[in-house]
Amino acid sequence: MRMRATIIAALALAAMLLSACAAAASRPEPTTAPTQIPTAQPAPAEPTAEEQAMSKDASDLAGTSWTLSELAGAAPAAGGSPATIEFDTEGRMAGSSGCNRFFGGYSVEGATLTVGQIGSTMMACPDELMQQEKAFLTTLGQAATYTIAGDTLTITAADGATIVFTRA
Repeated sequence: MRMRATIIAALALAAMLLSACAAAASRPEPTTAPTQIPTAQPAPAEPTAEEQAMSKDASDLAGTSWTLSELAGAAPAAGGSPATIEFDTEGRMAGSSGCNRFFGGYSVEGATLTVGQIGSTMMACPDELMQQEKAFLTTLGQAATYTIAGDTLTITAADGATIVFTRA
């Protein structure tokens, strides 16, 4: 019995040593990266006045906060908290619909605003606020374009519905 235990212990030790050797053998040898030689690159061409006028990027919205001033041509519903939206610099947005908090992702390319799936809390509010929330989140979820004129942000959905905000 003692001999059997010694053989099992020796086999276990041999298996551990073989496994350590196999792991060491499978590690890649360190290599040195080739040295990059800097080359002179031509300076990028300056954009034309027309290109500058048409160009927009995420920095237009990134880091901004807005308060709802008009939804589908009407003033926001009274009561509840003010409807708001904030765009961070990482492509995320969050805010309040006047009743519930919402969040989601966004991206900007030119004047095109694309909003990802929107999530929200699910508290019940008075009917007027619930109707506003539904219209607000539906229009925001279907965002197609946006414009910023001074302190006014207008988001237009694919169906033409608009949400207008003032800078917070």
